[in-house]
Amino acid sequence: MQRQITKAERAGELSGYASPPAMDGIRDCPFPVEARERFFAKVSSGEIDMASPIARSFVAKCYERDLMGFARRFLPDHFRDSPPAFHAEIAALLLDERRLAVAAPRGHAKSTVVSFAYVLFAALMQKKRSIVIVSSSEDMAVRFLRRVRDEVEGNVRLRVLFENQRTEKWSETELRFSSGATIHAKGRGAQLRGLVDGSSRPDLIILDDIEDEELVRSDLRRAALEQWVSGTVLPTLEPRTGQLVVVGTVLHESSLLARFLDASAYPDFVTRRYAALLDDGGSLWPARFDEAALKKIKDGYSSRGQLTQFYLEYQNNPIPQESAAFRQSEFHFFEKLPDDKLMYSEAFCDLGGGSVRKTADPTALGVVYVDSRNDLWLEDYVNVAYGTDLKAFFDDLFKLHFRHKFRRLVMERTQAANMVRAALEAEMLRRRVFFEVEYVSPTRGDGTQRGNMSDGKYQRIAAMAMPVRLGVIHIRKWMSDLQEQLVAFPRAAHDDLADMLSYAWMLVQRRLQRPEKEDAVNDPLGLRRSSRDPGEYVPMYDEIGV
Repeated sequence: MQRQITKAERAGELSGYASPPAMDGIRDCPFPVEARERFFAKVSSGEIDMASPIARSFVAKCYERDLMGFARRFLPDHFRDSPPAFHAEIAALLLDERRLAVAAPRGHAKSTVVSFAYVLFAALMQKKRSIVIVSSSEDMAVRFLRRVRDEVEGNVRLRVLFENQRTEKWSETELRFSSGATIHAKGRGAQLRGLVDGSSRPDLIILDDIEDEELVRSDLRRAALEQWVSGTVLPTLEPRTGQLVVVGTVLHESSLLARFLDASAYPDFVTRRYAALLDDGGSLWPARFDEAALKKIKDGYSSRGQLTQFYLEYQNNPIPQESAAFRQSEFHFFEKLPDDKLMYSEAFCDLGGGSVRKTADPTALGVVYVDSRNDLWLEDYVNVAYGTDLKAFFDDLFKLHFRHKFRRLVMERTQAANMVRAALEAEMLRRRVFFEVEYVSPTRGDGTQRGNMSDGKYQRIAAMAMPVRLGVIHIRKWMSDLQEQLVAFPRAAHDDLADMLSYAWMLVQRRLQRPEKEDAVNDPLGLRRSSRDPGEYVPMYDEIGV
């Protein structure tokens, strides 16, 4: 049995968080400052009793447009960390949008905001009358509902403001509040028609993590789930005011959540897709997962050969392994260069997206060794966003030359390269260090977009897939940024290192060396073979079919 809260306890509790400073922090409070001041003046004079229904109604009304303020004030045990901006964005969308699809990383409290705080808010504030929480199984949905039930029963702040909400209909799968709201817990594929009572239909259905990794592997099961949503869930909703919220993590590029995020498939949905690591290297939720913590997590996945799992769990970017061009398990790592076979070394540069603007992408500078079998060994690289800092760029370039004595630097012919050219020649003269610089102009493809890149760049990088798989291209194990870009190809946030390596591969093909006779037997694809004289110039794309 619940302990009854006394009138004095109710008044004391309400006074604690219904003070002027507390009220001033409420977002979009419907009462202007003057109205709040009049209310507190009447409370101070004794005209309004803080334990009265009028006082409770006033306080509740103040929070009707501030879901996150409600959560922090009344559910503090569940919202201890500094709130991230994306929680506030989701909360605002929940209050305004009837069709909403949200993909957020694991561990980022998406279910806590949507299936816990919002459900409580909507039921207690009488925003919704019939709420259904659907998850991958009924057991999972019951867990969501149990959190709601425990809070209603044991949270003193909620009981002070909304009184005892428990009724006779109070079970593991159904909660009926004294205010009139009902919350049901259902599993994926459940029969929902029984929730329709005459003209009364559910006005909020939340699909929270209704997919699992086993389901998304099957084309038939994905199609059946979408058919269930279209044929059962959507028709069950109240047609004028019903709200459908889909929340989860994208487990497959063709998953139901991915379909909801696709405006061409569901144009009536407002969508948000969040990644734990932002494109600029920052963190989505610094208070819980700072950049260092996320990098440690990513490095852990990488060391186990599971980078694709990190992309799935934390970046909402599932990499389909069955069609991936590059797989981490197929990378060939080396610890020591084969000194007895090395022929020459060259440096390759991808200049920050072809730009020296302050906001440009990182610049990739790499040193590649080529052996007598025309294998490529990526020995070293730097990957820095230099922006307009040419001094830092030159310092790193000449440090690489000091370490590796490369004979040539190869750069793509871009506007940025043209701007750097004269300064680089002047820097060579100043330092009295000289090497050949070659500017290349690769073809641009057909002009279409492929993933996050142009068709030309896509073809350049894709041309390395078989050499990487067969061990003709070797990399160091510490090169996690490069591994990440290859594994996520063509949808990685950055591709500078991958593109830098693609230039190296193309130019190695241009300057193929004669292989030893025995290599011809072990090289049926001709990746190392050439009938040309050593060093003979050939067109850049001649041998790789791009």
